[in-house]
Amino acid sequence: MKFGIRFNSDSGSIVEILKLTKIAEQNGFEFVWYCEESS
Repeated sequence: MKFGIRFNSDSGSIVEILKLTKIAEQNGFEFVWYCEESS
């Protein structure tokens, strides 16, 4: 089984999302999705 995580622009700045992505990878997440939400 593979696990992923999804972030969008409401999750924080791109720098914060990169930090969260690294943490997710270190904790076994196989993939990360990012989508930019437009208001």
